[in-house]
Amino acid sequence: IKACVAYKMNGEEIDYFPYDIRESVEPVYAELTGWQTDMTKMQSEDEFPEEFNAYLTFLEEQLGVEIKIVSVGPDRAQTIERYTEE
Repeated sequence: IKACVAYKMNGEEIDYFPYDIRESVEPVYAELTGWQTDMTKMQSEDEFPEEFNAYLTFLEEQLGVEIKIVSVGPDRAQTIERYTEE
């Protein structure tokens, strides 16, 4: 999985999307290992693949917020609440 974490503009790396993009802007990606697991029947975060947990941790660190709910499908029963250590 590729996630854009910054941009290169005029040889400088910035961590926000530039307002003026008349210049050449190149995304900078972090690459994470994906997972090939059907998660639609999972009912607990204990069942999540290790790579998915790493992806959630990456998102939390990049966004500065905890992810407390994960949906693994469209049904209401496919919503999993995460419990983080405090």
